[in-house]
Amino acid sequence: MPLVHREARRVYARLSESADERNAAGLVELIRGRGGRISVRELMRTGSQRYPDVAAAELALARLVDLGLGRWIESCKEKLTG
Repeated sequence: MPLVHREARRVYARLSESADERNAAGLVELIRGRGGRISVRELMRTGSQRYPDVAAAELALARLVDLGLGRWIESCKEKLTG
């Protein structure tokens, strides 16, 4: 299939998505661009006004989990003392 046809299909598929689906797809793209992982704090620091606080960032990430597009990974960072 020529590139023009593939791109047209991609664009039309994107136009038929709901706002929630577009937001989820955009968030997945953001996370993939960061190596496939992102913390709540990192999401808040992306500069997007969609995630101004912990609650908004956690809700967005939880939505990806609910859609089967992600999973939670608990981080265990040790405090280093001097």
